[in-house]
Amino acid sequence: MMKKTILFFSGLILYSISLIAIAHTTITAAGVEGTTLYTADVINHGCESGVKSKLPVIAESMVFPNGSDAVATVLPSSEVGAFTATTPGQPIDITSVITGGALTIVPTGMQDKNLFDIHEVQTDANGNVRGFHYSNSDTTPQGQDGELQLDLVGTIPFRLAGVSFQPTSCATQLNIRIGIVDWCTHKTGNRRNNIWIGNTTPTFNQTDRIATGTLGFWPTLIITRDLKNNPLPSSCGDGQVVAIQPSDDAIDTYLPMDGFTP
Repeated sequence: MMKKTILFFSGLILYSISLIAIAHTTITAAGVEGTTLYTADVINHGCESGVKSKLPVIAESMVFPNGSDAVATVLPSSEVGAFTATTPGQPIDITSVITGGALTIVPTGMQDKNLFDIHEVQTDANGNVRGFHYSNSDTTPQGQDGELQLDLVGTIPFRLAGVSFQPTSCATQLNIRIGIVDWCTHKTGNRRNNIWIGNTTPTFNQTDRIATGTLGFWPTLIITRDLKNNPLPSSCGDGQVVAIQPSDDAIDTYLPMDGFTP
């Protein structure tokens, strides 16, 4: 039986440098192999462009790398501790890294209406949860007109089922890259959204909108291997860090929200 632990605001040390330096949308907690993780998506700021005033976030969408087309790579040493993807990694079969492959990265939404009162689960044709859409009804009490106040940070909690590393794998860490969009207006101006994905796609193709111009940034949830109970094979040396991210098709399928312009 998998261990369960509440880590909603633990693991912040791993992310403190990222949060302070760039204040992008991030994930609060890291996890350990075989542990069900309670964590959250953190919205650090609204949408801005040039000298215009910042707009508050009024909706949010997320996509997880848990489809058969998810992209897994071994990270180069220069990017092991980074949340960017400026140097291509070496492709790897994710089923050789974690037991059951990408489909075992299973997110579950949580009943929490402190920020958004409409929660929509995004599933694929097989019923697998691929992401979430969050928004507010017209009568929501949060902020003004269903928005996140500009002077506050917002969190959206979710649960992630524990994953297990293959005993024969050389991976010591799995970086789960989650695509996220903060939506700030239904209009089409430059303050319409913040797009947190590491690359452009056919739908999300404006480089000035991808991570506010910083290409390569991914909100990342880190899972570390339990080296005591699942040690590396002797041939692995110091081991590898593997990243997995949603495909462009998954991003373009599950991140767009009705009424908003990518």
